[in-house]
Amino acid sequence: MTQIVFHDIQITKVGAPILKTFSDADEAGNSDDQNSISTYICFLGSTLISWSSKKQRVVAQSFTEVEYRVLANATSETMWLLNLFTELGLILKTTPQLL
Repeated sequence: MTQIVFHDIQITKVGAPILKTFSDADEAGNSDDQNSISTYICFLGSTLISWSSKKQRVVAQSFTEVEYRVLANATSETMWLLNLFTELGLILKTTPQLL
């Protein structure tokens, strides 16, 4: 087990790295304008590497639309991270998981 500490962030290597992205949305979370809140969190193994929580720009017509919007944002971030890892020479042997 390898452990790297950088600015109080601990990165621990245990086995092959797996990229997991969790996403969620709060439908009409803001009572003032009825916009939803989109949130996603990305982990490489057990290490948190990226996150976002922001208000969607438009009022969705359904909860399904809200979920699709947050999933599209999470997918975009996951693909960006995969490209970054490739440029850095870190090739993941497993398919990323979107949850």
